[in-house]
Amino acid sequence: MAKPTPCRITFTDADTGIEQQIRFHAVMVEQHAAKSVITKFPVMTGYEVSRNAIKKNREFTVTAVISNTVLEDANNYDVMTGDISKTMHKACSELVDNAQVCQVVSNLGNYDPVVFNSYTTKTDKDWSNAIMIILKGEQLQVKGNLNKTAPTELAFKVLSDAEAEVRRDELYAQGYDISLETSLHECTMPLGTDFVVENHTEQGVPKKTTFINTGQDNTTDAYNYQVHRELDTVAGDSGQTEQGELTRSIYGSYFEDIYISDVGGPLDTEGTSNFIVAPSADSATSTSPDSFQDLPSADDVVGSASKKSSNPITTITKVVPNEDAIESGNVL
Repeated sequence: MAKPTPCRITFTDADTGIEQQIRFHAVMVEQHAAKSVITKFPVMTGYEVSRNAIKKNREFTVTAVISNTVLEDANNYDVMTGDISKTMHKACSELVDNAQVCQVVSNLGNYDPVVFNSYTTKTDKDWSNAIMIILKGEQLQVKGNLNKTAPTELAFKVLSDAEAEVRRDELYAQGYDISLETSLHECTMPLGTDFVVENHTEQGVPKKTTFINTGQDNTTDAYNYQVHRELDTVAGDSGQTEQGELTRSIYGSYFEDIYISDVGGPLDTEGTSNFIVAPSADSATSTSPDSFQDLPSADDVVGSASKKSSNPITTITKVVPNEDAIESGNVL
């Protein structure tokens, strides 16, 4: 007997709690779509154009056939009735009506979780013993502010005089001339994760800056971060900032977008201390974007994808003027 196509839909029945599966007797068309929307900004006020891309849900459409002939190993939603077409029509309709969360195995990959938002079929004289169905769905993005973990507040360790001397030499070799009239604090963190740093103003008021990761540049390996500051720090009562009108967020106010890589660079925060992202001598670093001579080959791209199994660990150094560095031990 004919074998069912590999494409199938799995879900848990809301009434019985039993896992159910729909397998099609034949799949005629699979459509896979990925889309992002590039943001636009007005240029007349001097804004940078198209600074962000918004990822849309991936879309999956299947055009398939269900026959009234019971196939061996079909494992369909219900094969106890002689009218399989009618039963499958009901099952597919309920997927859409109930916004049923599903797992989809297709011939080009798996989608999980998926909600189908459109189902169509029709009867035809040429299809008297079967129905052709069209199901359209979207893969949901489940990571969001409502269910993600809170950004981690970084804990810095004060370096001893000997450790600070070594760190100053490392930073000098990377282009940072750190005054001897400062104390150095240090911590390590994985890039690609959300984090918070606390700093103090000249009046000693603590201010927190939140960095939210929004993706990674596949060419440079740098991570894109949204920078959020406290509301009174950014705009006070006016609602206006140096970036334009205030954009509120759950972390205070959106300030700007920056790129952070393990190659190094400064972090712009509110306060008297400076934060520098730069690798230490005992941490592995990636190649600088400036060192690329040629575009990577297809093999290089595929190979690099498998190597990025974990986020690189980088070192953040906090440079504190001595007159403000009265703490000892761990800070923050």
